[in-house]
Amino acid sequence: MPRIAILGATGTIGSRLARRLASSGCELVLMGRDPAKLGPLGLELQQPTAVFNPTSSASLEEALT
Repeated sequence: MPRIAILGATGTIGSRLARRLASSGCELVLMGRDPAKLGPLGLELQQPTAVFNPTSSASLEEALT
């Protein structure tokens, strides 16, 4: 099964989507700007996280590798 990246995973929609997909057994990469919010969500869902700057395509590329 492919891994799904969720950009904005700590927002209302992103976190609900992440919880739903994780409960379905999907492999995720939770992505967002704030490591203080990403960390707890990653622990809760037992999924990896990546911090990125949404205004930088290089930051996004680095987070996805």
